[in-house]
Amino acid sequence: MHILASEVSQPAHEGSVATAAGPAGKGFLSNVFPMPGWFRESWWRIPALLFFFTLFFYWKILLTNRYMFPWDAADFFYPLLAYVHEELRHLRLPLWNPYSMSGFPVIGDPEAQTFYPPNWLPVLLHPFAALPFKWVEAMEIGHFFLAGLFMYWLARDFTKNTFSALCGGVLFMSSGAMVAHTEHVASIEAMAWYPLVFLLARRGLLHRNWFWTVSAGFFLGVENLVGHWQHAVYLGLLLFLYFGYEACFGPLRRHLWPHWMVHLLAIGAIGAGLAMIQIVPATELAPHSIRSQVTYWNITQGNGPAYLWTLFLPNYFGGLNLCSLAGRCRTQL
Repeated sequence: MHILASEVSQPAHEGSVATAAGPAGKGFLSNVFPMPGWFRESWWRIPALLFFFTLFFYWKILLTNRYMFPWDAADFFYPLLAYVHEELRHLRLPLWNPYSMSGFPVIGDPEAQTFYPPNWLPVLLHPFAALPFKWVEAMEIGHFFLAGLFMYWLARDFTKNTFSALCGGVLFMSSGAMVAHTEHVASIEAMAWYPLVFLLARRGLLHRNWFWTVSAGFFLGVENLVGHWQHAVYLGLLLFLYFGYEACFGPLRRHLWPHWMVHLLAIGAIGAGLAMIQIVPATELAPHSIRSQVTYWNITQGNGPAYLWTLFLPNYFGGLNLCSLAGRCRTQL
């Protein structure tokens, strides 16, 4: 993993993507906020710092029984993950769950995460008993740590500056998009892979290196196996916009045609191909879901342009108590 954190030399010609900050850890921010030498000398120092930051933030969840992740984490995700764990530790493929909704094909539920590799770790480390909820919380907290670490690597690849990259990692793992979705286990796990996939895809594009591109496709496949495919779609759109920007306006644009399209398609194809083991059964189950009858109005309500106000005034249209800033309250049916 050290190679991800190390600086990769850029093409030595006019228009290189190398930034004015110079070598890693140098530049304006390093002069204003100099990092101690021991941070720059050992590659593991920043990951250790992010690890202890994560532990400090979630120690009451991990080390006590007084706090727990609420709502969907316990009510929705835990029963699914516990059943899959029970089947896998008995060396059975979880095809059918007889305990929910009078039985349903759990293998077709993407959020059961049957094929998500990190979820096999509890099976290996805790094979002789049922899955404790504490394991689910620990796995999710581990993804908070990975989100910060991967964003640190990505930001450092852009800025070549240790301090700014560390700030980026801390801000991402502590952002509203992450913390507010703590109950949604699959969302946290999907977002954690964003920076790593983007980093590998960027290096593959700018260096025209197929190792990085294939690696980006591989981890996109891992992210798909989390089961929250909306995030994979958003990530694909982000990569498309970034690749298009570099190809049309970036300093290396003359050298990226038509390679950027080939690399982008390869990442998508590899990611989808690896996730096909989950996509196929999920596609067969989806038409039988009640959500197949959801209308366009159901999907788009709350997403109109007026709701952009909630970026600045979150309870403008009403909060958890169903009361708006104007003092009007509505009754929940």
